[in-house]
Amino acid sequence: MSGLKKRLSSISFVIFNYDRCVEHYLYHALQTYYLLSANEAASVLKDLEVYHPYGTVGALPWDSPTEAVDFGETPSATLLLHLADRIKTFTQGTDPASSNVIAIQERVRTSVTLVFLGFSFLDMNLDLLMPRQPSCQAPAEKKVFATGVEISESDAEVISFDLAARCGKLDPRNVAVRRNLTCGQLFHEYSRSISLR
Repeated sequence: MSGLKKRLSSISFVIFNYDRCVEHYLYHALQTYYLLSANEAASVLKDLEVYHPYGTVGALPWDSPTEAVDFGETPSATLLLHLADRIKTFTQGTDPASSNVIAIQERVRTSVTLVFLGFSFLDMNLDLLMPRQPSCQAPAEKKVFATGVEISESDAEVISFDLAARCGKLDPRNVAVRRNLTCGQLFHEYSRSISLR
């Protein structure tokens, strides 16, 4: 389990949705594929960096029993009012005083591999992740992989150059915006490039 924790410590998730689908999936996947107990899976995930810039609809029971909202639960009206306070507007999500935006930007800036899955590439979300910094220099080995299903060829090219510029003058050849790959297919196609070593 310590080896798994070490590998996962090199990963961060930035999730723009309010739901907890990724956390829910990982909790159950660790139990299924690594045969961990529920407590062991929860312990492994406690150290995983997961950022929700716009908030969440509550913690999952294994993560925080006192503030728990079970996955798929239909909350009461009272609980809904409480959960509404956990949702942030764009302004709140980009305010360093009320969000983790500085930590997110630092993690994105220093990462060697970035993977965008089901991302819309809206400027406001890109600005949150990686504001334009002309003097910033990307790590030489930095690579960016992205799904871009239903994005036009010309837009995919514009996005590739934009990501390269935002990553600190990264060579655009190190940015792959794949219009023909779903999330699962992207992981299969680049399994060696994005594997946890």
